Amino acid sequence: MGEENIVANKYIKGLENGTSEECWGLVLITNFPCDPSMQDAYESLANDIKNEPMFKDAYVYPFSTLHTTLLTCYSFTRPPLGSQELKEARQDLLIEHAMSHPEWPRGKIKLRCKEAVAYPDAVVLMYDDVDKAIENIRRILKEEAENKLPQMGYKNIDVSLAHFPTIMHSTVARHPGLQVFPSEGVDDLEAAGHREIELARQECFDSIMRKNWPSEGLAVSAEKMHLVVEKVPYMHPPQNLHSTWNLI
Repeated sequence: MGEENIVANKYIKGLENGTSEECWGLVLITNFPCDPSMQDAYESLANDIKNEPMFKDAYVYPFSTLHTTLLTCYSFTRPPLGSQELKEARQDLLIEHAMSHPEWPRGKIKLRCKEAVAYPDAVVLMYDDVDKAIENIRRILKEEAENKLPQMGYKNIDVSLAHFPTIMHSTVARHPGLQVFPSEGVDDLEAAGHREIELARQECFDSIMRKNWPSEGLAVSAEKMHLVVEKVPYMHPPQNLHSTWNLI
């Protein structure tokens, strides 16, 4: 298991116990607060996950914290690097540069949530990016980071420290991950057993999803994006907003 996964599992354990540990990350999010049209279906889904023994070690997010990540500027699982205030100011400038781009999407972000996936360490709701707005926002931000940061005086910035997700999602639950491939300390037999557990989790969650989610999916929209200072592991955005931009 990779070093970052080990760190992440430690944080998940803390969330399960109702505790948190100070950390620092910087994340650009949208779909927050989440569209209230999702609340009833989500809370029914979350309740069934909490009551399912297969997810007994999971931390289930309250509806009030749901969000969709546009860009992880700096992951909380990385070692501290430089001035936090400098990184925050740099990202503010970068985002404002990007929003002046002629191809920057104007208007609400439109999403449709129809399915979910149970990964080895998380359960996530998946969105269709109806108008490709998020895809274009990520593309422009990446271009701006590569081209504008040196012009802004940040000549030694490693853009690879940022992570641009390839999916549109909201995390429902996190649980300690299992090593599903043989590695140091995990032999073939144990890894195969872990794969069986993950398959069973996915089948179980599929059943919960079918019970609680409309088959046609749910349409949601977002009018703002926020730069979040991640001081609580696996952030709870209401406490940690740094900057907000209107998209319409």
